[in-house]
Amino acid sequence: MSIASMADGALQRKRVATGGTTQVGARPDTGEAKSRTITPLKGASELARWIPTEAIALYIAILAGAFGALSVPKGRKLEDLDYTSRWIFYFVMLGVTAALVWLIYAAKNREAPAKAPNKKRNIPVFEMGVAALAMAAWAAALPDSPFADFSWYGGWFPAIVLTTTTAIVPLIAAAAGRMAPTYEEATPNGEA
Repeated sequence: MSIASMADGALQRKRVATGGTTQVGARPDTGEAKSRTITPLKGASELARWIPTEAIALYIAILAGAFGALSVPKGRKLEDLDYTSRWIFYFVMLGVTAALVWLIYAAKNREAPAKAPNKKRNIPVFEMGVAALAMAAWAAALPDSPFADFSWYGGWFPAIVLTTTTAIVPLIAAAAGRMAPTYEEATPNGEA
């Protein structure tokens, strides 16, 4: 999914903690008059919602445009190349990913009604850390990664890092109580 979903989850937990609810307008095509709880697809959503797609897209675009593909001169190995600029970019993007989570959360929080007393101090630290962790794994698994600086990189490494991270992050989130938001669908006249 995206960083936006992480922000939605953090906002939903904040609203529930302060006694509020999230309202989603009823779909006009169903004509349903009663409110009901909407729970996102658990399996697919829990895996996908912790992948910072906006940051990964930005990383790939800049990596491809500014750095290009790695090319190894004849007689040298991949790990003999200078990866300094790629490592700097990698770590900068981890910080950018965390900043994007905060910025999207802050923008969505600004749109939300101000019920919490310390609205501006509320920072989604967990989501920022998880997004940076997931970004680190995805960036490490991409072709032309700075991890090619190491002789052990390749073959098994990208697949293991990516699948392990993608499987473990939702478990960490569940253990920390960072579940996907549950929305209540409102009736056509706006009542719950």
